[in-house]
Amino acid sequence: MTMIDTTKWERKEYELTCISPIHIGSGELYKSYEYYYDRYNHRVYFLDPVKWADFLAAKGLMDAYAQDVEKEKGRLYLKRWLDAKVGRGQALQAVKERALSSSPVCLSSEKRESVNDIARQQRDVYGYPVIPGSSLKGVIHSAIRWHLIRRNPERYRDLWPEIQSAVGQRNRREVQVRIRNLTARLENRTVNVLHLTSEKGKDALNSVMRGIRISDAHLVVKKRDTVLIQKLDASFKKKKGYGRAAVEPEGHTLSVFRECIPSRSRYRFTITLEREIVQKIGLSSLSELWQWVREYTQAGIHMQEKVFGQDFSPEFKEAETADLLLGGGTGFLSKTVFYALAPTQQEGQKNLATYLDKVFFRRGRPAHYHQRDDQGLTPRTVKLARFGHERWLMGLASVKEVK
Repeated sequence: MTMIDTTKWERKEYELTCISPIHIGSGELYKSYEYYYDRYNHRVYFLDPVKWADFLAAKGLMDAYAQDVEKEKGRLYLKRWLDAKVGRGQALQAVKERALSSSPVCLSSEKRESVNDIARQQRDVYGYPVIPGSSLKGVIHSAIRWHLIRRNPERYRDLWPEIQSAVGQRNRREVQVRIRNLTARLENRTVNVLHLTSEKGKDALNSVMRGIRISDAHLVVKKRDTVLIQKLDASFKKKKGYGRAAVEPEGHTLSVFRECIPSRSRYRFTITLEREIVQKIGLSSLSELWQWVREYTQAGIHMQEKVFGQDFSPEFKEAETADLLLGGGTGFLSKTVFYALAPTQQEGQKNLATYLDKVFFRRGRPAHYHQRDDQGLTPRTVKLARFGHERWLMGLASVKEVK
């Protein structure tokens, strides 16, 4: 048995618990003709493609299905179509027998015939929901950059006037190019510090992230079923015609649906730390790494809590146990690196609002009017997940070492 030299390497196994639903997108979007939505029982069934094709062929429905999907331009509802072809009872039974997995769904309106496009959760080769090591590493990467900036802000202070100049450009393309260049420079100052190569396009070889290896996280208890979460946002913005701002106490739902890992799901993964590499940024151990990640996570949560805490007190109380925010619907956290560079939070918000208005532009005007409407925080929205009587901040997870 080969032993790891603990003076050079540190390797530990961890258990991740989903405090709230987590969505790690696979990039697949399922249309209404690709899933069966049983609205009477509030459940979506995802079909095994091979078994579904065999069923259609056996029933002589293959051509009819293809033609009707084309005729309806992708707006065909599978439940309505299949119920009409074989009868509701037989259709549901056939679907259950050929489903890879299913998801209960909580909707804002129970009258819906479909749940629109569904963003699928990433799965392993056996069909189980998985959390890729790359997703975990992405959060850790951002946490390291945030920590290094906060530990020595003066070292990066010269970048702020350049950020202000970049977001002040009138041309949208120029704003994007200059911010992208500044991001690359920040990367070189924070994590690309190994100086192993000067070859263009090989920056990853210089990154201390090479010294952090993370496995994919797999379920402790194997279950293929997931939950379907409708996007729920709560905003804090100025009311039209008034200078005052108000929080939407219940939030507002959007016609965006994500297949999510259920809350309380448990995952196992391992991290290997190459000490000689990560010591270049003053990182000495895995326990210290998780301290950095938790501080970064909680900093972002606390910024939102100052604005939304009164209206969503139970949700933020539960978030106190989170070590990381993960996956889709947790976009604010990445903005905390931007805030870390700013001399004050107010300056950070002002410039971030300007940047978002210039980058997200639609029909000659800002898509979301951050400069006009944001008050207290940019972005002005907290991302929530609701299922049944439970409501959380989206994407919360805790991590503990497996002894």
